[in-house]
Amino acid sequence: MSESRRTQVRLSEELRDKLDESLKRDGVSPRKASEWLCAQIRDLLATDEALVTVGIGEANMTFPIARNLTIDEETEVLLDKGLRILQGQDPRFVGATSAIVRAAIKRAAARNSSGGAKQG
Repeated sequence: MSESRRTQVRLSEELRDKLDESLKRDGVSPRKASEWLCAQIRDLLATDEALVTVGIGEANMTFPIARNLTIDEETEVLLDKGLRILQGQDPRFVGATSAIVRAAIKRAAARNSSGGAKQG
């Protein structure tokens, strides 16, 4: 069995709502939400290798919602790579894991709203 770890990500209320809508639209139960999020994170990291979409429009935002996430080993390795990329771009980047997760949620929500294929 592969290793996994729990982490907490910070979201805005609007993004939490988009996440919940996307999960509902894709027929994902609360028990499978972490798996769905890991798939979205892997998809983001595979298609946006320089992570140019991470952090866009977040400069003056607050993220009062804390959401727990269980990250599988494969996603954790990719997230670590993403963290190194972001910190290489800006060594003072704070909250990089949450920023990557937020970008993945935004991407999935945009795909859903434009009629993209279901993930799950």
